[in-house]
Amino acid sequence: TLEGEVNRMLEWNDRLFGAYKPLAEYYAERKKPKLIKTKDGLEVDVLEINYHKKRPKDPEPNWWMWVGRTSWETETEKIELGFYGYVDVQFAKKFRKQFVTAVKTFKRREIENPTTTATDEGGGQISQAEKDIQEFIRTKIIKGWKYERTQHYLVVYDEDVDKKIVNRVTKEIEALREQVYEVVFPPDHPVEAISIVRVCENKTQYMAYGAPGGSAGYWSPYHKELVLYQDRNDKKDAIRVLYHEAFHQYIFYSVGEVSPHSWFNEGHGDFFSGHVYNNGKFKLAPFGWRTETARKAKARWKKGIFRVRAKGKPGATGDGSGDGKKAAPGEPEPERLTLAEWLTWRQRQYYGGNDFGLQGGDDYALGWSFIYFLRTTKNEAYRKILPNYFNTLKSFVTQAREAREKALEDGLGGGEPGEPGADGGDGDGAGGAGGTNGKRAEGDGPAAGTPAEGETTDEITRDQWHGEALKTATRGIDIEQLEKDWLAHKW
Repeated sequence: TLEGEVNRMLEWNDRLFGAYKPLAEYYAERKKPKLIKTKDGLEVDVLEINYHKKRPKDPEPNWWMWVGRTSWETETEKIELGFYGYVDVQFAKKFRKQFVTAVKTFKRREIENPTTTATDEGGGQISQAEKDIQEFIRTKIIKGWKYERTQHYLVVYDEDVDKKIVNRVTKEIEALREQVYEVVFPPDHPVEAISIVRVCENKTQYMAYGAPGGSAGYWSPYHKELVLYQDRNDKKDAIRVLYHEAFHQYIFYSVGEVSPHSWFNEGHGDFFSGHVYNNGKFKLAPFGWRTETARKAKARWKKGIFRVRAKGKPGATGDGSGDGKKAAPGEPEPERLTLAEWLTWRQRQYYGGNDFGLQGGDDYALGWSFIYFLRTTKNEAYRKILPNYFNTLKSFVTQAREAREKALEDGLGGGEPGEPGADGGDGDGAGGAGGTNGKRAEGDGPAAGTPAEGETTDEITRDQWHGEALKTATRGIDIEQLEKDWLAHKW
């Protein structure tokens, strides 16, 4: 529904739109409705969320959203229609005009039933994935944009993007998938989808396309596009971003719409960004974007990062830095950040909304460092943590998908899958381990309590999957010793 979609967007992105408030309250609080008429006379009731006449001095929250809704009735049903769009406030004036135009041009029409079946050049029937990509090319490649096809990807790019970057993207993304992604995380099922990668000419065009503030690239499961831009000052940056975001995109199609904990999710994205392509082969290396930040953050951690409470409340620890603060006489000693707690953090905490004063950049670096340590350590028990974590999480995803498919086959109506990222994630996919065609996933099997064959996941809800995965991954592991060993590691 429109309301569910918008509420999810507002709740997950409070750093963009401000404190969460459901759409229904925005509609209830406004003084009078604003109406836009479509071509065939429908009145669309619209409202703006977080609109500023002038760009606010405070950089956050600084995004703007316009939502519109309408409905009509036929002899047999009532149909509800919704429109919504969102951009950085700096683009709001231009986007408002585009939004109004889009709403005004909406027109209902009769369904056109196709009379022929699409075929390939040899006369055979083409797959649904190929139909989808052909439709995308026909309708979404607008003037000023070009595209290149590879076996698994459609690379769409602004005509002013340096062709050398386009050539690197098309060549290296296929090699990365074959040599790295599929080796570390074998696909859960045959993947027919063609993945879309969009390369914008510059950061301005990238941000106007709807990119999150402060990002260098993003993968949108909703729009099914990976988007990045060329940095003419350092053209290698676009490739590093590609390695990270293409990992999320690959997992979305190969395993399913699943969001592990952010340390696993973003840590693996940066782990793949550290790979170096040379003479047709990929080789693992530390990711230079994170090494120095990781070193400093781990040094702070060793000294002690303490819980920071709001001023005026018992146990307040000062200025919010969280570093080495001691309790005042008579006050309880503040809690120190531990690996056991950090591993449970949800996306909002990982992005800086935590009680310890750690910022998103620190957590990204720590996530990369932890994944790099576990992927390169010689300790066999530690090496099993990552595959055990994801094998458990993936088992829930697979069982849920199979249960839905079976319900649909039986005519029972399998319903819709659970909301992506029920832990507050952004829907990004994340790395996994598994296998097809008899391949055994790396590491031990799922722990007791994970769905057995043929069992549904009704009793273990999606919000519990992450806890079960973490519990399985760390079973038999001395977490305090793991923390010491990781902090002692160079990266």
